[in-house]
Amino acid sequence: MPADAVTIFCLKDPERYAHLIDRLDDTEKARAARLQKGAELYIGAHVLLRYAIGARPIHWREGEKPVVADASLHFSLSHCRGMALCAVSRGGAVGVDVEFFDPALAERAVAEEVFCREELVWVGDSPERFFRMWTVKEAIFKAAGERWSEAWRLRSALPDLLNGDRVEERRLSPTHMAAVAAYGRFDWRYLQENDLI
Repeated sequence: MPADAVTIFCLKDPERYAHLIDRLDDTEKARAARLQKGAELYIGAHVLLRYAIGARPIHWREGEKPVVADASLHFSLSHCRGMALCAVSRGGAVGVDVEFFDPALAERAVAEEVFCREELVWVGDSPERFFRMWTVKEAIFKAAGERWSEAWRLRSALPDLLNGDRVEERRLSPTHMAAVAAYGRFDWRYLQENDLI
């Protein structure tokens, strides 16, 4: 992988790959076992992570962004119903987010003023703009290493935490919106079932 390349691996219906749990490390398996719901989605997303970074060990630190033991490789993982993304970079920090596009959720969030007034002006009455903003903002905060709860507590307009790094949005399907934030050229790869088996 060239130093300036950011590869975003996209996996549709990651829940179908939960039977590949043996590819996960002990920490991932333990977390999956503790989940009350969503275990199959979690496992499938982490199977994608293992595909993206290979057999490299990951340091899981409570309350911190996990890192690959090979410090030259950075990753970000995101998953929601029906989709998982893993972005990998050798050029520095990377953040990725994918969301299930639910217009009813967006309308409810706008009505309950989840965002500050300035953001509500931008969101307007468009559920799609709500989700575009959500994915872009979360990708930026993840690349900057900020916790999700802190990111939303700030309730600011899109912050420039990456000092001019690039952000790219993408509609992956009629029901999935995604964004990635990182240095470098973006290479989106859509995996097929045979790629993981």
